[in-house]
Amino acid sequence: MLFIFCGQGLNVNEIRSEMRPVYGEKCFTRPTIHVWCTKFARGRESIVDKEQRGQHVAATSDATIAAIDKWNTCLNEPGYYLEK
Repeated sequence: MLFIFCGQGLNVNEIRSEMRPVYGEKCFTRPTIHVWCTKFARGRESIVDKEQRGQHVAATSDATIAAIDKWNTCLNEPGYYLEK
């Protein structure tokens, strides 16, 4: 959808106005739309990254999931702060 709107020459505000009713709160921000339109103008054809040799597509394990759950729990704790 974004690729098509950029190709039609719509500006960032017009693209966001078209996408917002469909994606709601999960819609790309204006700066993100601008970045992707620039990438498409330079020849990129998809928002999906190409798989590269040695690049992990997904890094999921029980340990990773547990660490992320712990991090999210900490962020939601009142008075939580990051130490330097």
